[in-house]
Amino acid sequence: MSAIAMSPSLRGSGRTSVAPTAVRASRAPRVDERAPHLAVTRRGRAALVAVALVLALGAAFVGGRAVADAPAAPQRMVEHVVTEGETLWQIADAVTPHGQSVRETVTELVRVNGLPSDQVMAGQMILTPSR
Repeated sequence: MSAIAMSPSLRGSGRTSVAPTAVRASRAPRVDERAPHLAVTRRGRAALVAVALVLALGAAFVGGRAVADAPAAPQRMVEHVVTEGETLWQIADAVTPHGQSVRETVTELVRVNGLPSDQVMAGQMILTPSR
């Protein structure tokens, strides 16, 4: 790349004239334009493999859980009248399928019936899942 610089020069006639002068643009010193070599040590490779393995296992674990179940069929509810000495826990135990949590059934009964707690009184009517 070059540039032209104008500088005044004096000639014998006493006039000032401008003569073009070629000036070479300076260039930054030449540096090796290749990228520096990146060396990964054995320990670094092991760390990269470990991170990749953890990410892959995490994605497989989370990805397996991302599958949604089909919507549950509506459950048929029946009316139950609470008898003297009966508790919500006993009622929940009677209607909970084998292998499921009675605690979750109690929570669901409280929610469905709009109860303030798990306390019920004799003669109270509540909705329970059909057995």
